[in-house]
Formats: sequence, C-alpha cells, structure tokens
Amino acid sequence: MRLENQVCSLQPSKKLHELGLNHPSIFVWEYFNDKAYAVKYYPFAVVRDEFNESNLQIYPAYTVAELGEILPDYLYPKSASGHDRPLFMTKVEDVYIVSILNPNQTMYPRFYSKNEADARAEMLIYLIEDGFIKTNDIP
Repeated sequence: MRLENQVCSLQPSKKLHELGLNHPSIFVWEYFNDKAYAVKYYPFAVVRDEFNESNLQIYPAYTVAELGEILPDYLYPKSASGHDRPLFMTKVEDVYIVSILNPNQTMYPRFYSKNEADARAEMLIYLIEDGFIKTNDIP
C-alpha cells in the first residue's frame, strides 16, 4: 500500500492545521506549491536551505491510527434526549464511512472516502468546526 493511502491527504491536513490542531504525527506533507508536494516520514523530511526556506510549508499527515486516537468515542454533550452519540466507522466495499450514530438510529453527518484517513480527518474537521472538540483539549 502506498504511503499516500495510509495518511490523510494534503487538503484535510492543511485544514486541520488551519483549525489549530497541533497533535504530533510521524508523517508530514512537504508543500512547495500545488504541483510540488510529497508526504514523508518526519525525521527525514524538512531539508531546509536558502532556496526553499521561504516556499516550504509543513503540514502533519495524520495516519489512521493517529486520527483514531484523536477522535472521541462519543460526542458530548449528549443529545437533547440524553443519549450518547457514538462515532460509527465502517467500510462498504472499497469506501470508508465515518458518521455519528444518533439516538433515532440515523447516521448524520456522514463522511465517505476510499482513503480511511481522509474520512476520519473530515469527521475531525466537522467536530472542531462545530465546537464538539477544542483543539487545545487534544493531548
């Protein structure tokens, strides 16, 4: 399996960074521009020099496991009915689905991707943007 399929893609990585998520990752995206970027193992990434210093941007490339550690098992506060709302993750054929299981057994919102890390990252973005998670509360 290619490394790019084991980490969230560049766009969710950028968005999580913009939202203030500073959780460490063992991989990073090295980004020069939309045509020159790559994911790398952190200790071997980031070779800075005078040529690329001003153009290089670094974004964490979170793995499925890292996102699993960050995402909560349940959403709090509980629903208006007082029930827990667990996160639900599954794979149907070659598509990963991450959703919130609501008390009436509906799953909303749902995030789909052929890359499991992307589906998890999109759920994390939603949870941060809607105030369910605060980035400074993530260890």
